[in-house]
Amino acid sequence: YVLFCLEDFLLESPVAVSEVEKCYQYMEENANISCFCFYSTEDENNARSEKYAGFEKRPQNGEYRLNCQIALWNREKLRSYIRRHENPWEWELYGSRRSSRYKEEFYSICHDTPKVFDYSRGAVIMRGRWGMEMVEPLNEKYDLKMDFSKRGTFEDFQQNPPKRKRKLLRGIKNRINKLRSLI
Repeated sequence: YVLFCLEDFLLESPVAVSEVEKCYQYMEENANISCFCFYSTEDENNARSEKYAGFEKRPQNGEYRLNCQIALWNREKLRSYIRRHENPWEWELYGSRRSSRYKEEFYSICHDTPKVFDYSRGAVIMRGRWGMEMVEPLNEKYDLKMDFSKRGTFEDFQQNPPKRKRKLLRGIKNRINKLRSLI
């Protein structure tokens, strides 16, 4: 099993370890479960689980069945969805489409269930740079005294985007990779 967590998810309170252990046990008992996502995935087609209290089963064709929120994954199932040419955003989009071909089960925590992981939803680091909207309040709250100049900020990146030629080549490469993602 893999506990999936991105580097820019900053935990704000202790983890409800007993809930993670329950999900581990559920996965041990049901080999068809791919993952338990600890972030509520709003979808009107989610079905509240009677078997796994506090979780909803994600629909077969649901958007973001695969997502980069904190989740407990069956390692082999996770590996089967990863494509080397996909970035995290493409993996969420195209991987979710690929997952609809299989009868594996995906669950996400219900929106009214207490948080197992209390964390910032990301955007602390975007495209390798600090996302100031998220990181400045955390820096102040925890008195971190961070030096933002070394990594740079996403806001600076937006003001000075990459050159047009590089952007065009990246666009062509992205289109080719999108076709590869559907396989």
